Amino acid sequence: MLEYLSNKQISTLEDSYVPFLRQVRTATARGTFYHGRAQMEQTAAHLHDAIVSTDRGIYAATLLLDGATDFSRQVGLLCLVTSRPNGQGTFLTQDMEAAVVGRLLSDLRPQKVLSVFLALKGNRWSGQRIKKMMLRYVLGSKALPRWAVTYRRKLRAVLTHAWGINLTCKIKHTLGKQSRTAEDVRLLNRHLWKHANPRVEVDELVRFILGDETSPRADVVKSYVEAKRTLEAGKRLPYEVLEGIRSRYHRDTPKERVLELTADNLTRGQRKAFQRKAEQEGVSVAWNPEFASLVELVLYGYERGFDQVAAYIGQKAEVIRDRIGLNADVIMDYSKSMEGAGTQKMRPRAVAHAMAMCLSPYDEIAPPMPRGDTELASKLVQSLMRQPEAAFILSDGYENAPAGRVAEVIAQVRRLGIQTPIYHINPVSSKEGGRTFDGAVNLAVSVPEALPAALTEGLLQTDVIAGLERMLPKALEVIA
Repeated sequence: MLEYLSNKQISTLEDSYVPFLRQVRTATARGTFYHGRAQMEQTAAHLHDAIVSTDRGIYAATLLLDGATDFSRQVGLLCLVTSRPNGQGTFLTQDMEAAVVGRLLSDLRPQKVLSVFLALKGNRWSGQRIKKMMLRYVLGSKALPRWAVTYRRKLRAVLTHAWGINLTCKIKHTLGKQSRTAEDVRLLNRHLWKHANPRVEVDELVRFILGDETSPRADVVKSYVEAKRTLEAGKRLPYEVLEGIRSRYHRDTPKERVLELTADNLTRGQRKAFQRKAEQEGVSVAWNPEFASLVELVLYGYERGFDQVAAYIGQKAEVIRDRIGLNADVIMDYSKSMEGAGTQKMRPRAVAHAMAMCLSPYDEIAPPMPRGDTELASKLVQSLMRQPEAAFILSDGYENAPAGRVAEVIAQVRRLGIQTPIYHINPVSSKEGGRTFDGAVNLAVSVPEALPAALTEGLLQTDVIAGLERMLPKALEVIA
């Protein structure tokens, strides 16, 4: 599959692919305990540029792997649509690349995709390929009614960028006409209708997005306009939209009323986030833990206790544990840095905790709180004495009690003939591309659901090309 690679390409992949894969699986648009957001974004940009300029096919396929973060897929989408093949050989055809872009667009949440579109606008990228992608994504979505009231300003900016200011004004004027000429119909067919979902009232929604609220006919637009006069009229609107209207037009109405009116419209994430608030305000908000990810369930347990989610955690962890099929021992990092930082507070701990339950049966569901330094070497020795099939170190890699001791232990046990596989799983990105322990098979995974696939990729660290040959066909199955 990769026999066309030159020696220079192979050398670059050997140097940069594994750090790039760690970035793809752990990087977020936020800082960490040790590094700020700007440092993390700079590292991500450097690694993405190195791989896409080496082989576009390998780059695109990696973005499709299980466990790739939303941030990595956003950066990848931006990179693919703003760059062109550099003339070097690759297995990626134009049709395959279009399928990869389509898959990324469908997998990312709409607010993430719109952020990419606005980044394209901000950097003045406006080729026909980009304009068509924007129009098809926005106008062709069956979710456009909800998007129109939730992301109105962003959609207006995206459509204006895709059409240009003059054409946008012309389309807005045409949509507001009571009767249309043949020329008007041709205009709308060419620039609007051919991209639109036929089951959506696209004319009315686009007219609203572009700023015209007169004589609304679409139900969601009616609710939006009427809610400015009577809050109860907006009960079909998304929570955040109605709360915005309340804060501007109905300041004397308590916030609790908005939650009460929109309780049936909450998204799955909002239902989870509003559990405590709903209880305090006496509003019934149903949330089904069955549809939450394992990390989301663990974070919920930290905040509100594990009684409601313990059974779901056990079921999901057991499924992943069966897929891995190892009698493994786990060494957890409980140091202060695993607490996370900013909006990611407690997430590194939750990821490591969830992975631990997927790798080894557990007695208690709530581990100790993060505290103190990172001392892992003695725990590794104790683990190896139990003779497991494999030992897993779950840590951000910042060992400091003392630094380097884990690598020394690994080197010593290998000299003694102990060949137990030792894996280091780092759920946290860093400016170095992910901290590692010498002598261990170092994996970067930020979601437990990606563990089974990640464990098969250890070959990358001994033979990058052989590892890619084995891994890429599986990644490309999603666009077959």
